[in-house]
Amino acid sequence: MNDNYSAYLQDAYAARPASYYLGFVKTPVESGQSVLDWGCGLGGLLLALEEHCPGLKLSGADVLDDTLARIRKAKPNWDLRKIDVSASQLPWEANSFDRIFLLDVIEHVPDPLALLAEARRLLKTGGILTISTPDRLAFYKKPGKGPVGNIGFNLRRIFGLEWVDPTHLTEYTTWSLSRLLSRSTFGVSGFRPSAWHWIPWARPPKRHFSFVVELWNEPESKHEY
Repeated sequence: MNDNYSAYLQDAYAARPASYYLGFVKTPVESGQSVLDWGCGLGGLLLALEEHCPGLKLSGADVLDDTLARIRKAKPNWDLRKIDVSASQLPWEANSFDRIFLLDVIEHVPDPLALLAEARRLLKTGGILTISTPDRLAFYKKPGKGPVGNIGFNLRRIFGLEWVDPTHLTEYTTWSLSRLLSRSTFGVSGFRPSAWHWIPWARPPKRHFSFVVELWNEPESKHEY
């Protein structure tokens, strides 16, 4: 699975520019902050952050040995660690990070509430967790499928029979993601997605295909979408 998934990452993400990754950074990072990319893949987000905001302390965690080895060779100053896909605790101390990014990760894990609780443990007070995850009701187009094939593919996604990525365990709607966040240790119950997310099979600008949520590690959690 690792070899196949590494190839998938290369095909899907290797050519994406820094602007793609910076689009997930709603609240700007600041020089001197510690940043964790949980599920760092090919390292695209960390590279974009390093280029556009020097002076960050960058860390990454992923399940793939080969991609981590390549990044580690190119960026020996980054703190990169191998984790298990079902890891409920990461190998860092509590209150280690100002920012944590979970970009297209939460849909892969068997216990998303444990993942969110661990992210909050790792965040400093006032730190921000950024989550992105595919909108289950968005109309995705698969390469090589015609109109009929894509309609069938998206119908199967609605009923949970197929996902954008075959390694997904679930994909979220506005309702299911809102419920998950309200049950998390962040206690966010006021999830307000873009209007596009309420329209099944809408074809909005690409940035709206996934939910992008920022959660603050504060006694009374703030939120911004």
